[in-house]
Amino acid sequence: MPHGVVIYCRQVNQIIFFPLAQIFNMDYSGMKFQNSVNKILLLFIVLTFTGCNQGRLAHFKQFYSTRLNAAYHIATGSGEKPGFVKIIFITEVKYKDLLFIQTDSVFRAEVKLTLAVNSTKDKLKTKIRDRQKKIEVASFPEAIGDDKYVRFIEAIEVEPDEYNARVMVTDGNAKSLGLYLHKIELTEIGKPLTVFDPVLVQDSLAMLSQESIVPLDQKVYSKPIFAMLQIAGIEPEEELVLDYNVRDHQKKIFFKNQISTRCSTSVGNFWLRLSPENIALGASTLHISASQGTASDSSKIRLYSQYNFTDKQLQNISFLVEPLKLIMPKNEWKALSKAEGEEQNNLFKKFWKDRNPDKHSDKNMLLEEFFYRVEDANRRFRFGSMDGWRTDRGRIYLINGPPDNVRHQYSQSRQAVYEIWEYREQGITYYFRDDYGNGDYRLMTGIL
Repeated sequence: MPHGVVIYCRQVNQIIFFPLAQIFNMDYSGMKFQNSVNKILLLFIVLTFTGCNQGRLAHFKQFYSTRLNAAYHIATGSGEKPGFVKIIFITEVKYKDLLFIQTDSVFRAEVKLTLAVNSTKDKLKTKIRDRQKKIEVASFPEAIGDDKYVRFIEAIEVEPDEYNARVMVTDGNAKSLGLYLHKIELTEIGKPLTVFDPVLVQDSLAMLSQESIVPLDQKVYSKPIFAMLQIAGIEPEEELVLDYNVRDHQKKIFFKNQISTRCSTSVGNFWLRLSPENIALGASTLHISASQGTASDSSKIRLYSQYNFTDKQLQNISFLVEPLKLIMPKNEWKALSKAEGEEQNNLFKKFWKDRNPDKHSDKNMLLEEFFYRVEDANRRFRFGSMDGWRTDRGRIYLINGPPDNVRHQYSQSRQAVYEIWEYREQGITYYFRDDYGNGDYRLMTGIL
């Protein structure tokens, strides 16, 4: 039997074999990669926590043992008080990331939220808000649903200044914790024009509510969404021009549009339409700018779009082509990478259609699994500006999935770190070495 590896598709419990020569575009002899809680505790954490990002918990393991996965978005708007600015916090936690405990005939979970805003110039100038939600579900399957979540929407009004906006969300049962920091510079409103940070909503009539907001972790768009934003400092009845564009992961403009309008008031709300085909695949950014006479201002919001895995919608799939070099025959991948537009889409669809475990379905579980791993590898193994799937660990993860066991050990000089991945059912072990302690793990050996 030729040397090779498998991709195991967990949704359909099917294994697909790929020869190593196809995966690495080389002969079988080598596997070289290209280098390339009480209130005091809550207050203490909020006031002393600095530099946090996406829920890292380096200094608080004595209180909370694990990280709570949560999604965060912070936007701004005109405050109710004259001259004040509203900082809007949106936080979401999926049911599946919470610990539900069965009591009587129901399953219960609890989520606690602490928000804090403090001036970077005056640490004692701090506003704190606590919120709490309790969830009850009738059955365990409801408690692990991927499409259900707890959402908090809160606003804190402040005067223009430089602020650190912090979020701390806690699972009341598991005591796991998520932390997030966002730095905001708020200038005087309407001097001369202020474009506030947008929020994505479901339709053009939507206001900021539980029902209207697009889920923060939404990745597949099958219908139009709208960027809702507020602009202050408008000269009434004068022409106001709004330009907005979507820039892809290479910062190239993927879509652009311009709107010209007039307002009867100095503060206006606007909804900018984005159709699914206007959103670039992968990571992208929506840039919004407003101009009136010589005055202008701008804002932006990040987007992430996953491939719509049905065969019905034509999309730009250039973002997805590069990782396929790991599993496609070399000649097929070259043809795919050189093709453009509809021809590239057709080659892409044909490759995956021929490998669909369920020939009677438009949905391809193997395709979904592969690109789920690409996204997960990017999140786990990104090194500097290098996408995670391009790293040695990322490639092995993409092809084989999560290892059954991971071990770390130091060299005798303790200068290098080794990471050892074991795939027990396949009988494969991979050794990675980080020589400088900077997270750049290189594959030392392949199949043992």
